[in-house]
Amino acid sequence: MNKKISQKNQPITKGYLDKSLKEYTETIIEVMDFGFEKNKKEHEEMRKINSNLEKKIDDTKTLLDGYVNAQEGFKQEFEIVKYRQSKVEKVIKSKLGVEIE
Repeated sequence: MNKKISQKNQPITKGYLDKSLKEYTETIIEVMDFGFEKNKKEHEEMRKINSNLEKKIDDTKTLLDGYVNAQEGFKQEFEIVKYRQSKVEKVIKSKLGVEIE
């Protein structure tokens, strides 16, 4: 930050006010720049965190899609086996006269 202007025994003149205003303005700009830089860094950190989170979510969705597809495949295979079993049972009953329970 800038040096303070000594107010002892100094008349308030236009030059003094201009100099004070300039120093205050520079100080405010420095503080704002610091705040913007800090905010920018925090924003970029949050963007990285969000990017990592989105990747993990996408990986999880891919994993779940694979699991659901596998389960659907098992369900379809089970239905086919069940259908074939009922046909086999009918043939055994009609040809051999044996009912399977």
